[in-house]
Amino acid sequence: MNTERETVTIVEFFQVLWAKKLVIIAITAMFSVAGVLFSLSLPNIYMSQIKLYPSEESRGGGLSGIASQFGGIAGLAGLRLPGAEVDKATLALELARSYDFITNFINRREILVDLMAADSWHQQNDTLTYDPEIHDITAGVWLRESDTKPSKPTDWEAFDYFSKNTLRISVDDKTGIITIGMRHISPTIAFKWVNWFVDDINEHLKAKDVEEAIRSKTYLEKELAANSLSSSQQILSTLIEKQVQTLMMANVREEYVFKVLSPAYVPELKAAPSRAVICILFFMSGFILSSIGVVFYSSFKR
Repeated sequence: MNTERETVTIVEFFQVLWAKKLVIIAITAMFSVAGVLFSLSLPNIYMSQIKLYPSEESRGGGLSGIASQFGGIAGLAGLRLPGAEVDKATLALELARSYDFITNFINRREILVDLMAADSWHQQNDTLTYDPEIHDITAGVWLRESDTKPSKPTDWEAFDYFSKNTLRISVDDKTGIITIGMRHISPTIAFKWVNWFVDDINEHLKAKDVEEAIRSKTYLEKELAANSLSSSQQILSTLIEKQVQTLMMANVREEYVFKVLSPAYVPELKAAPSRAVICILFFMSGFILSSIGVVFYSSFKR
C-alpha cells in the first residue's frame, strides 16, 4: 500500500512539474540571465606564480646551525652552545603568512590603494581605475563611509584581504618545491608583487641572520679572549670563522633562503572567475527552486 502511495506521489510530482512547465522555464530563464549578467560584471583575476626551492644556506648556518657538529667537544671543553635552529625554508613560509610580515610588505611597498580600491584594469594602456566610493586617486584621499570603521582600511583589513584573496602559497610534499602566487585584476601588478614578495622574504631573513651572526661573533670573541684552554680556543676560532662565512654569504647572495626554479611571468590567461560554472550554478538554482516552489504551491492550494 505504501509503495503504491509513493508511486502515485512521484507521478503526481512530475504531473505538477509538467503542468507548470512554463512557470519553471520562465523562472529558470530569469536565473540564467541573472547568472550571465553577474558573471560578466566580475573582473578577470590574473595570477602570477614563481616556483622556488630552498638554498643550501637555508638548511643550516649560524651559531646554532653548527652546534650539532661541535656540541660534544664543546661540552668537554666547558663551553655551552645553543641547539639546532629551525630550517630556514620552513621559517620563511611561516613568515610569509604572518601578520607582521604581510602588513609590513603592504606598507613598505605602498600597495594598499591597488590592493583595496582597484576596480578595473584596462589592457590597452595597462592602467587601473579605482572605485570612486572608496578612494579618490586624484586627491589621494580614502572616501569609504562606515559607522564602525575608518575611511582608510586598517592593517588588519588589508592583511585579511591580502591573505584570502591575493596570496597563494603551496608546497609539493614529494619534491619540496614551493609555489608562491599573487592574484590581481592587473596581470602586471600580480607579476610585480610576487617578485617583491620573494625578494622581501630573502632580505628579511638575510638581515636577521646578519644581526645574529654579528651578535654571535661578538660573544665568541669575548669567550675566546677569556678562555685559555687550547682546545676551547680552537673550537671558538672555528665558530668565529663560521660566523664570518655566514656574514660573507649573506652579503654576496641575493637568493638567500629561496632560489628561483621557475621565474614569474606576466599571465595572459585569467585564473578566475569561471563564468561557465557561475552560469551553470544559476541555471540549476533557478530550475530547482522553481520546481520546489510550484510543487509546494500546488500542495498548499489543494
